[in-house]
Amino acid sequence: MTLTSDTRIEIEQAVDPDQIREVADLAREIWNEHYTPIIGAGQVAYMLDRFQSEEAIAADIGARGYQYDLLRVGARPVGYAAYRADPTKGEVFLSKIYLLGPFRGKGLSRRLLARVVEAAHLTGCYRIRLTVNKYNASSIKAYQALGFSVIDAVVTDIGGGYSMDDYVMGKTVSQTVATADINFRDPFLLTHEGRYYLFGTEGATCWQGNPGRLLVYTGTDLEQWEGPRVCFTPPPGFWADRNFWAPECHAFNGAFYLFVSFKSPNRKRGTQILRAERPDGPYAPISAGPFTPPEWECLDGTLHVDSEGRPWGVFCHEWVQVGNGTICAVRLLPDLSGPADPSVKPVTLFAANEAAWVNGIDKGARAPEWPGPLGYVTDGPFVRTLPDGRLLMGWASFSGNRSYTIGQAVSDHGILGPWRQLPQPIYDQDGGHGMFFDTLDGRLMLAIHKPNIHLEERPIFLELEETGEGYRVR
Repeated sequence: MTLTSDTRIEIEQAVDPDQIREVADLAREIWNEHYTPIIGAGQVAYMLDRFQSEEAIAADIGARGYQYDLLRVGARPVGYAAYRADPTKGEVFLSKIYLLGPFRGKGLSRRLLARVVEAAHLTGCYRIRLTVNKYNASSIKAYQALGFSVIDAVVTDIGGGYSMDDYVMGKTVSQTVATADINFRDPFLLTHEGRYYLFGTEGATCWQGNPGRLLVYTGTDLEQWEGPRVCFTPPPGFWADRNFWAPECHAFNGAFYLFVSFKSPNRKRGTQILRAERPDGPYAPISAGPFTPPEWECLDGTLHVDSEGRPWGVFCHEWVQVGNGTICAVRLLPDLSGPADPSVKPVTLFAANEAAWVNGIDKGARAPEWPGPLGYVTDGPFVRTLPDGRLLMGWASFSGNRSYTIGQAVSDHGILGPWRQLPQPIYDQDGGHGMFFDTLDGRLMLAIHKPNIHLEERPIFLELEETGEGYRVR
């Protein structure tokens, strides 16, 4: 099986009966193929019935506190991991991590393991422990390649006249995380009181599943981070259950506000604002829903405070609805709880195809009212006031051969424009959804995610310089 950059790879938490059934079916196929030569068909059948039947997996999840992560390539389930954190011991026990034969040796185990490492960070654990049959040479070698080493040997009676003759292997989990190991899209940096706060869209649940949380990392440099910490958990009855996208943290009037895009099956995507007393949360909604129009598909809201101190919400009206995506602005109430006047429609600042560098993409069946086969994306607006008072907006779309790209637009007269598109993008090498920030030592930086490939996205920080009109990468 060959995996390409276009191969869709998903990791989802198995919770419902259909997912549990898929895990049990995988276990049956993998165990019969891999373990029969090692422990024999009789013991495989006994262990599958006792430990990996649908009933046993459901009991693991419900009564024993295990999390099962199901990995798909395309729509096909091809592997899974099961693990349980025990903060009192400071360890996560990795009970199972399995892949179908054709999908081994392709880096997929590392993706599953990254979820286990994240669970360790979230629960304050510093070690991952597992057991592996002493005669399972290929798995032992694979675990060693993932950083595990043998720390003990045990023989366990499992009933039915069978026992497990295993090595215990362990891996120490660093209390810090490298930027290169954080699978975030849409990275956002807040600098506050000598620390950085890094927010973003979790890659694993970006396109599918219920994320159920937002995460934040903290640090004092741009290379190593503490965390992650859960900064938002949806309260009971929260309207959205998917697409927890592009959290942006803004300090405003003595508090901290997250602008986050959410979606549900029966409500269009929109940006809602959350509030906290600290930059790392916990955050809570300040309104019943998004500040963006309920009949619009919207995303990537950001805050702009004008020269008179008035807050504005700037966001994208999505190309999937209108064909030619736009960036819009609406006045907000002083407490950011909603539009200043809900009867006033947002103002369109510009459309995607006004920029000479933007290329259209195949819109398929989306935006049927927009003529022609191509759609034009607007994504990730971020506004910065230049020293001379002009506004510079970075925003993303696609250029060239569908390369994710960040361009820039300038307004001489405030947020309502008019806006003119600068001819040259800031960055056109398949990295996007950018924002500008100042480092603790005073450098101007651009934060983006790169590459724009599912589960491979990582935050990237690029130093900028001014050109007189806008910015360019040094």
